[in-house]
Amino acid sequence: MKPHRPLAIILTVILVLLLAPGAVDAATVQIPEWFSLSVGMAAPPEPGKPVAVNVRLNMLTGDIANAEVRPILPETWKSEPEKLSCGPVKEGGSAEVIFNVTPGSCLNQGSIVIEAIIPVPKAQIIGRIKKDFPESAEGMIAAVNAWPDETKRYSDLAFALFAEESFFPLTGDMWLAYDDSLAPEKGFRGPVYYEDTLIS
Repeated sequence: MKPHRPLAIILTVILVLLLAPGAVDAATVQIPEWFSLSVGMAAPPEPGKPVAVNVRLNMLTGDIANAEVRPILPETWKSEPEKLSCGPVKEGGSAEVIFNVTPGSCLNQGSIVIEAIIPVPKAQIIGRIKKDFPESAEGMIAAVNAWPDETKRYSDLAFALFAEESFFPLTGDMWLAYDDSLAPEKGFRGPVYYEDTLIS
């Protein structure tokens, strides 16, 4: 006698639904942010003129001896230096490095990407997890122990740089305000470069 196929399918679906929540929980263990990386510019860039690009690393949990930071730039753009060491940084502290970036051309759409290679202070992260999340510590600690010893983090600054209209940061606030004093010498207007510390 052949098995009743609809009943077998229904039982399989019920079994999957019963097991799925545990599988989702195991796959979505969320570790609190233990550092942050941000990038900004001191002034609107102009082709052929160096502009300071500031990179800030904040350590929210743990100490690091050193992090390696480098900009990834559009073609024809140059950075001096090409990479820098950032640190040491203690828990709760921050460190900043500055790259002098020279745009080689205008771009309708571009970005300055910052890559940071950061050692993972696993012992201190695990200590914070045990203190702040005792009920879910086991899964979180297993996730941290499975991490590599170093992590890469990227932060980027998207923009458009036009010969006629100068520099536009491509952010949600790019159309809020303009300030002619920020316009390049040959430009007729320039935007306010706006940075909200609560967001960035």
